[in-house]
Amino acid sequence: MGIEEQHRRVLDLVGHLYDAALDDSLLPSLATRIATCFEAQSTVVALRRVPTGIGAFVTQTDNYSAKNVEAYNAHYWQTDVWAQRGADFGFGKIVASKDIVTDAELEHTEFHADWLREIGIFYLVGSVFAVSRDEIAILGIHRTRVSGGLETRLFGGVAGGG
Repeated sequence: MGIEEQHRRVLDLVGHLYDAALDDSLLPSLATRIATCFEAQSTVVALRRVPTGIGAFVTQTDNYSAKNVEAYNAHYWQTDVWAQRGADFGFGKIVASKDIVTDAELEHTEFHADWLREIGIFYLVGSVFAVSRDEIAILGIHRTRVSGGLETRLFGGVAGGG
């Protein structure tokens, strides 16, 4: 994809973000728009209470079934190395999965074996944001293992390539 096409996609996404902020009916399509913009297969935006882990998925791509979301909220949020370690980089920092955990280490986690494989993702670029004293927002943009990782430089991130 050329630079002009990237700029067009980002501008379209920004317009959709503003529209969704004013019209909740546009939130369900937001994750798909983000994924398409960055040539990713999956995206999620979620809110989570700290430290209980009780959360809500605000928008997600179709690879997240109701069963997957329920399983995450019931258990896998506790094993989510991406969210746990990603927060250690600081709120608002954009990081790639490789900056959080090695591929080999991820493959040996319960989070990967029982949850990530189920939804078909392996790589992440994301960020954790403070919403309030007791709540965080999580943005995850994902690719399959075959598709390869994303580069944080595409997002203005501080971490290395993905």
